[in-house]
Amino acid sequence: MAAITGITSDTTLANIINAEHISNTLKEIERAPVLAEMIADVRDASGTNALTYVFPKFSDLTLSYNEDSGFADDGDEVSASAQTPTQAVATAVTVPIRQAISDDAQQGSIIDAIAAAMLNGAAKLRDMVDVDLFENATGITLSAGTSGTDLTLARFGAGLAAFRATNPSGRGGALLHPRQVSDMRDDARANGGALFGSSHGGMVAGTLMTSARGHLGSYEGLEIFESSNCVQADANNWNGFITEIGPGGGFGLAVWRGVTTKIEYRATRLVTEVVQNVRYGTCLRNDATSVKVISSKT
Repeated sequence: MAAITGITSDTTLANIINAEHISNTLKEIERAPVLAEMIADVRDASGTNALTYVFPKFSDLTLSYNEDSGFADDGDEVSASAQTPTQAVATAVTVPIRQAISDDAQQGSIIDAIAAAMLNGAAKLRDMVDVDLFENATGITLSAGTSGTDLTLARFGAGLAAFRATNPSGRGGALLHPRQVSDMRDDARANGGALFGSSHGGMVAGTLMTSARGHLGSYEGLEIFESSNCVQADANNWNGFITEIGPGGGFGLAVWRGVTTKIEYRATRLVTEVVQNVRYGTCLRNDATSVKVISSKT
């Protein structure tokens, strides 16, 4: 059939038809769930004037006697055992972020550009707290797993045994990279017949095989956390960890100032500036009851 001559089409009306329609629902930036407040011993340092926050801990007493060398002679003086506390120190650091939005950008945007800047800036700062907190895992003395190899259930179990041997008194938790969790899932699948028929089958399915994000659940008495903010032991290996979590736990987080937002209009530049910052310090609060879990990145 011959085309109509002189038809009014989208080409002829191009000057009055929008070239595209942009949805005003923007997808959020992909970020790992914020876990610092669930894992660390979080302390409010906002009312202090000091630049550091000290987490003290008693060291074990030295006992001068035992069954072979007991206190035998009446009238002798008992040897003294001194209290020698140790401490972990979190140093206050201010981490800021600044965004500048022009008047023209605000007027032409289909969303509230200032509100978006505030939300995204706050999320980025909270993400940084996680990264800095988990970085302390590289300083843990005890180690489990093997460089260059996948994390199996048996290797994770060895880390758990090492953790329990430290006599932890608080809640236990493990922070692992998604690759490490994936390795454990693969190992569970490969040994599924025997494993899922055992008393641990439900725990494996409910924790390692879950589609949850961040806090996966409890496995063998440990709360399991998954985060892509888990740090690297080196270029080829991840550095997860097992530690006590929450108050009195293995990692310390002192917060001098939560996320603070200031908005300032600069007329000479026709720009609105959104400046946000957070002030905090992190530390390995208790190395004695922490175990790093090393496994391959590839």
